[in-house]
Amino acid sequence: MRREILFPLLGFLGGFVVAAFVFWQPAASSEPGAPAAAATKESAPKAVAVETGVPEHGRRPMVMAASESAGPLPVVEGTQQAKAPAELLHELVGKVKGLDQTKRQAAIDNFVKQLRAAGPEGMQVLREYFRAGQDVKFQGGYSMVNGKVVQSPSLRAALLNSLEDWTGPEAVELTREILRTTPRMSEASLAINQLEKKAPGVYRQEAIQTLQQLAAAPPDKDGLGGFTGTTPLFEGIKQFKATELLPAAEAFVTKNPGFLPQFAASVEALPADVRSAAYQRLFANEAVTKSLTANPWALQSLNYSEPVVAQKVTQVFAANTDKKFRENFLQNLVNVQSFAYGMGQVGVAADASANRTSQLQGRLAVLEQIAPLLTTPVLQERLQDARTDIQKAIANPQKAPGGAQNTIFMGGGGTAIGSVIPSDATSGFGVQIGK
Repeated sequence: MRREILFPLLGFLGGFVVAAFVFWQPAASSEPGAPAAAATKESAPKAVAVETGVPEHGRRPMVMAASESAGPLPVVEGTQQAKAPAELLHELVGKVKGLDQTKRQAAIDNFVKQLRAAGPEGMQVLREYFRAGQDVKFQGGYSMVNGKVVQSPSLRAALLNSLEDWTGPEAVELTREILRTTPRMSEASLAINQLEKKAPGVYRQEAIQTLQQLAAAPPDKDGLGGFTGTTPLFEGIKQFKATELLPAAEAFVTKNPGFLPQFAASVEALPADVRSAAYQRLFANEAVTKSLTANPWALQSLNYSEPVVAQKVTQVFAANTDKKFRENFLQNLVNVQSFAYGMGQVGVAADASANRTSQLQGRLAVLEQIAPLLTTPVLQERLQDARTDIQKAIANPQKAPGGAQNTIFMGGGGTAIGSVIPSDATSGFGVQIGK
């Protein structure tokens, strides 16, 4: 019985000893070098995420190194996201009108640069802007210096002009869309000019159709439709040899005879029989002949190498016996320094000596036809002076009439109101924007 009790008791005591040995083992931190390691770990920098207030999709936490012994903590800012093209446009519209001319054009140029850098998204923003018919009007018209636009009459015109420097089919298609939908002759002028530079003659029919529609349209609420800025109409005849535009041009000149010189310049490229018939129709209109009688200055710009013009002008002179009219007639007829074919025509100084000589000879022929009608001493003296001046001009065919300049100022409707561009420039629509 004692033996049975002894063995369990010894087993219990042995288990107790083993458990006590395991429980009382020293902790790892009590090993040599442990305190220093723990201290080093405690003093290590901690990464702390700080909210920056940036929207969730663009947030990058600012990381600060936290140390007990360090001074002010350096802050690493998150990268600023570029603004979307639509946001840039909104900012431009809000500020551009309040800027002066120089700063305004600089802001527009910078905006266009950012749009182009944005690729298709930038082009889409521009497309939506034109489709919405939005615009911001500025004071003054177009201004060009050395072929570069330095002022536009509106934001819409400035952005349309910028399309000339965009390459690729998307830019061409947007220009065509503007051409088909614009109610403004001036915008049609810019669009046609750009398309002609990128693809000469390819969009001829679209251009002619638009010019016909705008010529027949009444002015819109801003007075920007209809015949406002008619230079594109006459340039369309000249550039495309578009006889389709003659009815519209003749109708306009009949109502506005002061534009006869522009008409005269535009039909020079047409066949002689077509020109002659057009002149016959115009001079048969009483309003045209009355206008020449009331405004002899228009005689300066007619092409007297055109037989029907010389004939009709002579008839106008013979039908009016007013002394003052005849003096003004002679004065304007002999003004050989002006071959500007009317208001708004750009780059129309006589650019070839043969053409200039031909026109001067035509004027001299008119003088000889009307000489028998100049019976007073004053008119006889004026006649002799006119002969002398024209003969001197014929003897110096290389001398250009007047000085060509390289600055041009335009009205909002696309009609030149200032100086002309160099005479060796190629023809273009309206102001030849971007040339």
